Amino acid sequence: MSWLERASHLIDRLSIRNALVLALVVAIAIPAVFMWRFLSDEKFRHEFISSVEVIDMKVPCIVARTRLPGDQYRYLIGSIYEIRGRMEYGIVVRSPGLLSDNEVVQACASVHEEVAKAHARK
Repeated sequence: MSWLERASHLIDRLSIRNALVLALVVAIAIPAVFMWRFLSDEKFRHEFISSVEVIDMKVPCIVARTRLPGDQYRYLIGSIYEIRGRMEYGIVVRSPGLLSDNEVVQACASVHEEVAKAHARK
């Protein structure tokens, strides 16, 4: 008897009550596993605690301020250099912390230099 036949036979023997108990166990287990991962896995928790906000810094780049756990902030500064179909390809730099307005302008200029290099390689 194959494992598929055994599983089919086992399902046939389940009563409604047993099926409801199994469904209840699954309904409780999924949130429990999520909470266990959230409390024990730092990378998993980081995904739910961080946030991103696109801000207008009056520069010709996309500037996003990211908030990390512990109220740490940093910038993502980027520019799109090619669009193929529905995909946009870009170059992005990430700062180690908050930047002054002048540093954002300099980072945007360096991103545009990299975009120019990428276009030259084509």
